[in-house]
Amino acid sequence: MSSFEYSPTRSRRFALVESLLFVLLGAGLGGIAFRYDPTLSEAIRGRELSGDLEKAILLSEAFAHGSGVIVILLALMLCGIPKGKVLQILILAAGAGVTANLLKSLFTRVRPYAREALSVAENSTAFQEMASGSFWDASVRSFPSGHSATAVGFAIGLSYVFPRARWLFLALALAACYQRVYVGAHYPSDVLWGAVIAGIWGLCCVGSKWYTKLGISSLSPLVASEPKPSNLDR
Repeated sequence: MSSFEYSPTRSRRFALVESLLFVLLGAGLGGIAFRYDPTLSEAIRGRELSGDLEKAILLSEAFAHGSGVIVILLALMLCGIPKGKVLQILILAAGAGVTANLLKSLFTRVRPYAREALSVAENSTAFQEMASGSFWDASVRSFPSGHSATAVGFAIGLSYVFPRARWLFLALALAACYQRVYVGAHYPSDVLWGAVIAGIWGLCCVGSKWYTKLGISSLSPLVASEPKPSNLDR
């Protein structure tokens, strides 16, 4: 019997609920945040954290960055996690991040750290004419947050495979989202809508049969199916 424990039904149910909550809460709070983004951003950036807490928040970016995701997934593979399960996690994290980054081309929004340099009004939401500016100019591609989408998608994927540690993954994703606002890279609404994108992507993936089969097919027959005990086992 493999030491890798997997309960498809329970994992799928929780991942679906988690994804739906990110969509509903993210969209609700994200809509409200648009109005208060400048104030909230300044409040978060101006709040000094204690040394160790600040280090932890800054390090959480690894959970939302492509290189950090790859390193963690490689570690899981080396620990014996089935390749199919690792692929499921990768699909959720990468798919959410790529989708958010593609959507950046439709929106031009000055990042908080670049407001003064680009002479953005103090109380402005920093949105400019849609699809204006260079796509490669990161200073005007604040919305939505690709990092937060990656972090939330990563958390959903990890929770799907390792449901017992779901609260840890959720905490890491939230810390990564907070880090993006704390360093002035994004406004609160940017990270909230990034989470919405990840939630929608999670619903699309986890709710599909191909995604579920991808993980089950990678497990050994003893783990993928639980045969009834024979008379000799009674």
